[in-house]
Amino acid sequence: VKCFDLIIANSTFTASSIDEYYNTKFKVIRSGVEIKENINLDNVSQNIKQIVEQPYIFSISRIEKHKNIELLEKIAIDIKNINIIVAGKGNDIDYIKSLEVKYKNIIYVGAINEDEKFYLYKNAKVFSFLPLAEPLGVTTMEALSQNTPVVAYNNGGPKEIILDKENGFLANDDKEYIKYIKFILEDKFTINHGKKYIQEKFSNKRMTSDFIDIFKKVLEGKI
Repeated sequence: VKCFDLIIANSTFTASSIDEYYNTKFKVIRSGVEIKENINLDNVSQNIKQIVEQPYIFSISRIEKHKNIELLEKIAIDIKNINIIVAGKGNDIDYIKSLEVKYKNIIYVGAINEDEKFYLYKNAKVFSFLPLAEPLGVTTMEALSQNTPVVAYNNGGPKEIILDKENGFLANDDKEYIKYIKFILEDKFTINHGKKYIQEKFSNKRMTSDFIDIFKKVLEGKI
């Protein structure tokens, strides 16, 4: 890494780690996401269509223990009157399936396609971002692009995406995390800075423009 003249980091959080360990130059270009305007319902399974008929919390990630998926059990115990829809694939699917057996309000839908994913984002009451220290958090951007509020931990990349108490909440511990989910479910929260905010700050178009600007400056010897 020390051999590179310039490193591009996907968040200030990632850049701080680069600076700490390698003490080399870096620029931050945050990842962009697709702002999905239209969902093709022909690509959405009947099972997913039935799920959205009832209020639910949505979570999608790699199904791995290091993604803090154990938090789902705490949410299921504390908030019994709403379904928790979990999507994704990974090495710890058996663990999620065991939770599904143990708690009636956890529903694991497995790997889903893009239309199903955005359909679930769009209709969810709240998006639950589980990781404790993610470098950025693309799924938080995707959820916000559908005007769905997000609850995440006050650490890592989500701090650079979520505007606390405007388009979601940043929790300092598990107890606070669940409190914020309950607050949203009680219809006490109206999301501000959702889709338009993502379009301006975190779109693929913006990311591409930032990269082109960096390339130009490198070629001109300005970096």
